[in-house]
This record gives sequence, C-alpha cells and structure tokens, in this order.
Amino acid sequence: MTDPSATPPEAEPVVYTASEKPPPGDPASLKARRELAAMAGEWLARFVSWSAHYRGCSGLIDKGLQRLRDILPPPAYEETAGIATRAAHVSALAAQALAVLFGIVLAAKASDAVHVAQGAGIVLLITVLQYTANRFLGAGRSLLHASQARLGSAAFTDSLALLSAISGILVFLGSIYSASEARQWGPLWAGLGLLIILAALAWIALCPAIAGARIAEGMKAGEEAIGILSFLARTLVAVTPIAMGVLVPFGTVGLVAGTVSLLDTGSEALAVAALYSVCIGLALPFLAYLTFIVYQLLADVLSAVLSIASQPGRRD
Repeated sequence: MTDPSATPPEAEPVVYTASEKPPPGDPASLKARRELAAMAGEWLARFVSWSAHYRGCSGLIDKGLQRLRDILPPPAYEETAGIATRAAHVSALAAQALAVLFGIVLAAKASDAVHVAQGAGIVLLITVLQYTANRFLGAGRSLLHASQARLGSAAFTDSLALLSAISGILVFLGSIYSASEARQWGPLWAGLGLLIILAALAWIALCPAIAGARIAEGMKAGEEAIGILSFLARTLVAVTPIAMGVLVPFGTVGLVAGTVSLLDTGSEALAVAALYSVCIGLALPFLAYLTFIVYQLLADVLSAVLSIASQPGRRD
C-alpha cells in the first residue's frame, strides 16, 4: 500500500527541441509571452518618454538647427559672400572676352559682320552692369547695417531655413533625374545653382543677424507682420552676393559650352541663355537694392500707421 503521507515526486520539466513549439497552456509558453509583453511595454514606455522629451521630431529638428547655427556663424557667411563676389567679377571679365569671341564666330557662321558689333555691345553692357553691381552691393550692405528689423520669435526664420534646405535638396535630386533622362548637363547645372542659392537662404534664416534682424519677444501681431516684411526684403539683399556668384560664373561656363556648340552644330541658343544668366546675375544687386528700399518704405509707413492707431485717446 502507498503511504498517503509520502510526498509525490516532482514532475520533470518537458524539454522541447527547436523545431517543436510548446502548447498554449504550457508554463514555458506562458513565461515567454509574459517576457515578450514586458519587453513590448518597456519599449513603448521608452518611445512615449522620448516623444514627450523631444516633442516628436520637433525637438530633434530644433537641436539640428541650433547645431548648424553654431557651426555657421554670421562672419562665415560674410567671408563666403566675399568669395562669391570676387568669383562673379572675375567671371564677368572672362565673359566679356567670350562675348567678343562668340560675336566673331557667329559673324563667320552667318557671314554677317553685324554680329561682331553685337558682341562689342554685349561687352559694353557687361561693363556697365559690373560697375553697378559693385556699387549697389556696397550700398545694400550699408543699408542692412544702418538699421535693424525685429521679429517676435524665431519660429518664422527656423521654418524658412528648414523649408529652404529641403527645397534645395529636392530640386537638386530632381535635376539629377532630369539630366539623366534628357542626357544633358543643363538641368544638373541649374539644379546645382538653385541648391547653392537656397542653401544661402537657409543660412540667412538660421542667422537673422546676417540680414540685420534680431529676435525681440513681446511684439504685437502688426509689428510682427512688419518685421517679417522687412526681414524678407533684407534677405533678398543679403543673398544677392551668393546668387550673383552663382549666375555669373555658371553663365560664363555656359558661354564657353555655347560657343563650342555654335562651332559644332551652328546652334546659338545655349550661348544666348548663358549671356542672359551673366547679365541677370550682374543686375541683381541693383534690383535687390530697389526692392529693399520699396519694401522698407512700405514697412515704415505701416509702422507709422500702427503707431498712430495705438496712441491713447484716438477714436478715429
């Protein structure tokens, strides 16, 4: 007979091979599920904590923009703008010689000497535009340093910097695709130029001091609107040296390719487009200066209207 007071032997644990799965009610299966649920809960808690700390992706973007702001201070932009300006002036001199060569080649192709005179006229035009560019670049910088624009917060400038940077990257990637589809270098050069200009715009937005702007909290909505208008006009003046340093050298390179194309195929379209690029690039400082003073006049008028309207005791 079996002794009822005897302790029953313990059941040996069941060992499953790698190809076997424990049944749902098996203790090993329940333990594995508990461990998996605990791990999932831990990762979910970490994700929620991370999202709350960084406000989703906004915190990471803010940290990235601040890091770029530390790496790219305003003095570095001024040095870059100076290099771009010198490159534009040197390229303009080369473009003058190429314009004469283009006129001679075109005259030989068309058997018409009038194209030589047209080439000389282009040289004169580039000379005048280069002079005005040099004068109005200095005048624009003087206006930026003479006064300051105020912005209520960095929300607008940071958003503009992010949008400009992303737009530049997307445009450049699109130009690579267009160049590969068309089997031409033109779209790639255009995309690269836009990337550089948009990157400069993002740099200015990251460091508003480049455009003579500063952040001043506690501004009213009307004052903020005036500040944004003024900042946009100032940004146009500040980005002009970089834009000129892109359009003029790229146009000069295009003029070389256009002259070669005229010799090979007889087509003058590329050379004409390159001359337009050079002339527009040299005209940018004058156009930016005029735009700035018109915007600044509008901002001053609006500021005066707001100042009068905010005076106590006025009922009309």
